Formats: sequence, structure tokens, C-alpha cells
Amino acid sequence: MRKIFTLLFILVSFISKADQLSYLTLQQAKIATAFLLNEEEIISWCACCTDEEKNLITIQSSYYKKVENSDEYYQVFIYGKDQNGKEVNEAFDLAYLHYNKNGIAVCLGIGLGFECDPCTPVFKWPYNSNKSVTYENDTDSDGFKYVAKSKDGSIYSVIIEKTTYGNTEIWVKNTIPLKTIKNSKGKLVKSGGGHVLTYMIINCDDKEFTIEEKVIYNSKGDVVKSDKIGSFNNKIVPGSVMSAIYSNICLE
Repeated sequence: MRKIFTLLFILVSFISKADQLSYLTLQQAKIATAFLLNEEEIISWCACCTDEEKNLITIQSSYYKKVENSDEYYQVFIYGKDQNGKEVNEAFDLAYLHYNKNGIAVCLGIGLGFECDPCTPVFKWPYNSNKSVTYENDTDSDGFKYVAKSKDGSIYSVIIEKTTYGNTEIWVKNTIPLKTIKNSKGKLVKSGGGHVLTYMIINCDDKEFTIEEKVIYNSKGDVVKSDKIGSFNNKIVPGSVMSAIYSNICLE
């Protein structure tokens, strides 16, 4: 029985962190390693993972190795020390590494032009790593402010268009996590990704919202569908993502 629980713990730990850019082509691995060798620090953080906090790593060296029993995939390793002085020498997923770009922490995978979803907006650099992780005041490059994260790891952020007569018109961005999974043939493929923009009007006094338009983007940023909705006078359910949006817009 103890072995079964141990196996279950290992499996839960494994699936809690979705691999995106953990397995790379040789060219990708070379590009990432060369970039890391020119960086002094990097932040490791999977915002979609349970109870994981930001970890600032001082880089001493970086290298890549071929994945065991694979002829085409490689992993990138970082050797250095974390914020607590502990030695680090392990492989990292580039989707969850963040580097300093003009005072802003940017996803390494995106910065290198690789397809991935870091499941968090960009955030300020530096930060106090000893404090608990928060998303407050995190704003992405398009001006969307973080509001909430759903159980599946989707990030919801908003930008206000205008406010008139108690109604606030906003765009809501739902960023969908991009995951790397194995298909039926055992080959690694990408699943998910992309984002959805929804235009809605919130009535702060009546605690209702109207959805007017929805635009769906794929992981490459291309529009795949655009619809006029016209869903009126929807009630805001307590504890829902919409409740978090309402609180952010109407109560702050």
C-alpha cells in the first residue's frame, strides 16, 4: 500500500507542472544555452503550478544534454545557486524561466521566439522572493491587468475601455495554458494555447454583465473565430471568475 501511495505522489507531482519547453530540438537547446551564459540571474517560476514560488537563480554556467532514449530531444541545464544559497544543477522548462529585460521579468521561451504559454503576465524585476506569490498589479505587454486564475491554469486579465452612467465597458483576456503531451504514438505534441478576448459591459450597481463580442486566437496569435454574442443581464455568481472581475472593476 505504501508503494501505491508513493507512486501516486510521484504521478501527481509530475502532472502538476505541464512540460512545454522542457524537451527541445538541438538548435533550440544551443540558442537557449548561449543566451543563459550571458545572463547573471534568472527567475524560475511556474505560475500554474500548485504552491510554487518564484526562485531567483544566480547562473554560473549553462549546458544542454540529450534526453535519455531520445534521438531528437535535448534539455537545457543551469548550474548555479538559488536565492537561499542552495546549489542548483538541473534541467529547466524554458516556459517557466524569466529573465530581466529593462526591469521587467519576461518569459525566456517567448523571448527566444519559441511557442509557449508562461501562464502569467510579465512582472516587475526585481521582487521580494521571501514574500508569498501574488499577481497584484501584474500587467502584460498589452496593458491587461491580472485578475484571476482558474483551476485549469487559465489566466484572466482585464483592460477598461470606458465608464459611463455606472456601466464599465471592458475587454477580458483569457489566456489558455499551452501544454506538451504525448499522443497515441508516444510523440510529444503541443495542445491548447492561445487566448480569448471578450468584450463586456459590467453594471456595478445591479451586479450584472452583458457579453457583446468574443474573439478567439490560436497559439500563434491568429484570429480563428469572431462572434457577436448579445448575452444580456447575466447575474454575477459569487466565487466565480466573473465575481473576481467584478470586484476588480467595481470595488477597487
